Amino acid sequence: MRTVSRNKAASISRLSINVLRLENIRGHLKWKVQELAEKSEISRSLVYEYLGSDKKEILVSALRFFLEEFYGLNQSDSSMTFSKKIQESRKKMAQFPEVVIFYQKWRSQPSWLNHEFEVIEDRFRKNLKKRFPHLKSVEVLALHALIHGLVTAPFLDADDSIEIFKYYWAELFSSKIKP
Repeated sequence: MRTVSRNKAASISRLSINVLRLENIRGHLKWKVQELAEKSEISRSLVYEYLGSDKKEILVSALRFFLEEFYGLNQSDSSMTFSKKIQESRKKMAQFPEVVIFYQKWRSQPSWLNHEFEVIEDRFRKNLKKRFPHLKSVEVLALHALIHGLVTAPFLDADDSIEIFKYYWAELFSSKIKP
């Protein structure tokens, strides 16, 4: 993603969350762009400029933006520990729990949206493999599953999720890399 101003990035983030909220509230593509603009406190023309020319394109752009943020794919600081990334993602999920519902609904059934999830997940696993080249494919998949579960599990608090991550990191990956 190209560099954008803070105001524009904040607007895109707000739009992305509101698109996913409207998807849950109104139904798949049953919301209006004007409603999205009003909820996001932004003009309709900027919605089109920032996210796309029709509702499907707007939804895909919003989904990509949110998932890239969720998976840390647009973060320039790759030195952030996984523990910190998990904490940041948990905060985001606590703020926007409807996004987890959206993910579970659309990721588990065949649809054009499913492909979008798969592309982002694949990029995340490639980043994991790049960062930890010694891990086997199944270990990369296990690490992805562990991180995903620790972020989205509603019965864990932030401290529990970090303790569990550190435990499995030490047990499963026996790495000298800081969790």
